[in-house]
Amino acid sequence: MKIFKIIGLIGLVVFSVSLHAAKYDKKVDPTELYEKATNHLKKEEYRKALRVLGKYTKSKPKDADGWTLYAFTQRKLNNYKKAEANYEKALQLDPKNKIALEYQ
Repeated sequence: MKIFKIIGLIGLVVFSVSLHAAKYDKKVDPTELYEKATNHLKKEEYRKALRVLGKYTKSKPKDADGWTLYAFTQRKLNNYKKAEANYEKALQLDPKNKIALEYQ
C-alpha cells in the first residue's frame, strides 16, 4: 500500500511540474497575436491591443505593419512620443509604408 502512495505522489509531482513548465513554455504564434490585436482595435480596446502588439513586435521585430499598428494604438492612447518613435521604426523597415507616412 505504501508503495502505491509513493508512486502516486511521484506522479502528482511530475504532473504538476509538467503543467507549470507548459504554462511558461508556450510558443507565441505571431499570426494569432496580429489577429487578436486587430480584433481589439476594431472594438476600440486600445489598451488590450497595445499589450498584444507589444508581444507581436517582439516576435516579429522586422514587420513594418506591426510597428505601424503599434504606433497607431499609442496615438489613440495619446502617447504621442511613443507613437512617433514607432512610426519611425516602421519607416526604417519600410520607407514607403504609406500608412506610416500618412499618420506620421
